[in-house]
Amino acid sequence: AKSIIQGFTPEIVVQLGPQPLQIRRFDDLSVTIAFPQATGGTIILHLVRGSPYMTLEYQDATPAISSAANILSVAPSSPTSPYSQVTLGNWHQWLLFTSTPFAWTQHEHTWSGPRRFNGIVRIALALHENAKSILAAHAAVYPTGASISYDLQSGSNVTDLTFAWTATSTNASVSTSALLMVALPHHTQTFVPATATVPEIQFTSMRGPVTGVVGSTWHMQEPIADVPWDYPQDQ
Repeated sequence: AKSIIQGFTPEIVVQLGPQPLQIRRFDDLSVTIAFPQATGGTIILHLVRGSPYMTLEYQDATPAISSAANILSVAPSSPTSPYSQVTLGNWHQWLLFTSTPFAWTQHEHTWSGPRRFNGIVRIALALHENAKSILAAHAAVYPTGASISYDLQSGSNVTDLTFAWTATSTNASVSTSALLMVALPHHTQTFVPATATVPEIQFTSMRGPVTGVVGSTWHMQEPIADVPWDYPQDQ
């Protein structure tokens, strides 16, 4: 018999509780899911396409993570670090950003934050050392949704395509324009010249290679090619 085996190791597992999930809202590029907790709190997961972070909003709930790859340590990378660094048994490193600082505590294979925490936790994979400072610089701004609009330029064969991300900042001094997302090649090839890309953030996603992009609005221009029609008449 022939079989196909697809290997997958859940490197970071977020505990969301056994209660049924609730879909709070959705649009073309995102969905917001709520996980009620037995203690009365709620964990809200903001799933937005193109985000290099996992974003969780805790409302009177306890952050808790584990890993199938074995967590060796969870600690600040330096005394002044704005994030905690998770080192796994396979030596991959994940970064944990929180809207207010706290220490993670270990109980067997699970690492937890404070009980009844209210705030944002963002999780990102640091594929290389240079990515850490960039992920840290943009972690305060997170997306919660998006809208897509089209506009055909009058008298031309160019279509303007706009992705407008709905974003929130956990730091009043950081503008939502600092939103960090990632784009596929068919996006980057049509970006207007003013688009701020971040080549230090590059990796292969399930849909292909992606590159970091900074900004809460993407402007793209796509040429519309003429479609010839040559249908021979019946003889």
